[in-house]
Amino acid sequence: MLFNSYIFILFFLLVTLLSYFGLNRWGKEVWAKWVLVGMSLWFYAYFHISYLILMIGSILFNFFCSNQIRRQSGMRNKVLLAIGIAANVGVIFYFKYFNFLFSAHIIPSFLFVSFINYFLLNLLHLF
Repeated sequence: MLFNSYIFILFFLLVTLLSYFGLNRWGKEVWAKWVLVGMSLWFYAYFHISYLILMIGSILFNFFCSNQIRRQSGMRNKVLLAIGIAANVGVIFYFKYFNFLFSAHIIPSFLFVSFINYFLLNLLHLF
């Protein structure tokens, strides 16, 4: 679903805003938050169902990392935070820039693979 499509403007945005603000007005703040969660998942799933799986996986990964960070302290805390940020930035990079950089031959693929291997080996060394 594109932001400038009719289905987004006339249906999705309208239903989302009316549902969210209507539920908040009636004092159902928790339900309003769940409407936003559901609508955001539907937004990603509308284009392709694999994006829904990716989004749910990302949510679960971030939930796991945040729970572990809350329970840990010290250096392990910082490592978990770095892993969480790196994973999220990596997903964004892959879906937003990967095809552009490699199709335009801006970054040769062997450099990218070498960087990932180096990063992962250093990350594993911390444990």
